[in-house]
Amino acid sequence: MTISVEIEDVDIKTGISLNGGTIENYIKTVEIFYRDGFEKINLLRDCLNKNNLILYTTFVHGLKSALANIGAKKLSDFAKGLESAGKNNSFDFIFKNNENFIIELEKLLKYLGIIIAENTKEKSELDNQDIIFLKNSLSELKTALDNMDAEKINNLLKELESKIWDKTNRENINKISQLVLISDYDEAIELINNIL
Repeated sequence: MTISVEIEDVDIKTGISLNGGTIENYIKTVEIFYRDGFEKINLLRDCLNKNNLILYTTFVHGLKSALANIGAKKLSDFAKGLESAGKNNSFDFIFKNNENFIIELEKLLKYLGIIIAENTKEKSELDNQDIIFLKNSLSELKTALDNMDAEKINNLLKELESKIWDKTNRENINKISQLVLISDYDEAIELINNIL
């Protein structure tokens, strides 16, 4: 894995350092941020349309932390300013600056998409061995989730994430991993059932 793209105001070395010191971990974090980023843009706009400053402040706080985690300090600081304005009920500041923040966030997401594309290997379709491995691993993962066996869950997810999949299964495995990360085991099990 390599990162050939340079992104203005993003310190990729810091991002890698904050993510265990490996490019692989950094890319995984970037993938999660990328998927969530577009959704968060819509949620920020929706919060302002509904004058929901509390929820807006919560979302921008999450973005502040996530941006810092990938080395985007300048944009993280921008989010921090919006968060502070939200806590102080400064609607004017938020309405004046939110779209500029979103424009910068969209630019960042575009570059992150290039990094992800450069480092994502996919199969066009799975062979029989892949399908058997996937079904067995997901069945074991479902059992481990039912039993709340953290070590087994982590080992199975690492094994699943290390393999090359087709686009749909790669996205599903990433989604399961994300659900496990936030301890939403019921939804992870439901997704596994749907895949199986």
